[in-house]
Amino acid sequence: MRKAVGRVGFHHWRLYPDPKSRLYVRVYVFDRRCDQRAFFRMLSPSISKRMARQTRAVCVEAEVRDRRTKRRKPVVAAVLFDKSRLGAGLVAHEMLHALACWARRTKLDLTDLMQDGEGLIPADAPEERAAGLLGELVRQFTVKAIQAKLI
Repeated sequence: MRKAVGRVGFHHWRLYPDPKSRLYVRVYVFDRRCDQRAFFRMLSPSISKRMARQTRAVCVEAEVRDRRTKRRKPVVAAVLFDKSRLGAGLVAHEMLHALACWARRTKLDLTDLMQDGEGLIPADAPEERAAGLLGELVRQFTVKAIQAKLI
């Protein structure tokens, strides 16, 4: 979905790591790098201008609460990209951070990701689950970016 707020142009959508869950990652792709940095600083006021300038993309863990009920909303992270710097490696990198945010929210233990051993990894191992979820996030991002004619 494309939006323009004032002179700020961006695309945004939701990605669902696990189709069985309501939890999602909110992705923003900004037309201009300066808008991405300003939005990042708005989400994280403690971030310095220098650090915001150094980021090519960023994943910010989110805990948004409903104003009336004070219950947590299902958004787990916001990922911010600059359209001119989109690439497969950067997308995969930020989606891994988003997956870590999702894992913390669902209390999925990722400490056992690196297994010592040989042979096939069992299908129910945390590493296999994480790889599948990461693949799903990147697939959804790619489909939506193509539909928005960003890549």
